[in-house]
Amino acid sequence: NGIDEPQKTCEVEIKLFQAASVTMVRPPDSSLTVNVSHATIECQTTDGYPKPITRASVKSSLQTRYLDAEESSTTGPGTYHYKFKPTLDDGGRIDVSCVTQQYIGSKLINAKNDVRESVVNFPPQPKQPME
Repeated sequence: NGIDEPQKTCEVEIKLFQAASVTMVRPPDSSLTVNVSHATIECQTTDGYPKPITRASVKSSLQTRYLDAEESSTTGPGTYHYKFKPTLDDGGRIDVSCVTQQYIGSKLINAKNDVRESVVNFPPQPKQPME
């Protein structure tokens, strides 16, 4: 009859949410010294959908700050390195975290973290001469 039959099947790709997780595989030392110690923090994230955003943070009694990943810091898929050098504002107990977050648009749908505690000490001070 010369008339093509319409297709009765179609294909649809559905992407399901897949939760990511994060692990701190190289935590900082349990004791660090202001302006002397350096730490490399290594975070490893499992793959997920939507693609996770991974960061490292340091929380002291005064502030929370996020660390920048080193350039070419990946040693494998989902592995990130961060440098941390304690400052005067970090004195005392701190929490160092690896954080992974997943968003759909601007809505946070999943967040995981791995937190380790450390203590930041002040270096020895010179003795003052007694008068």
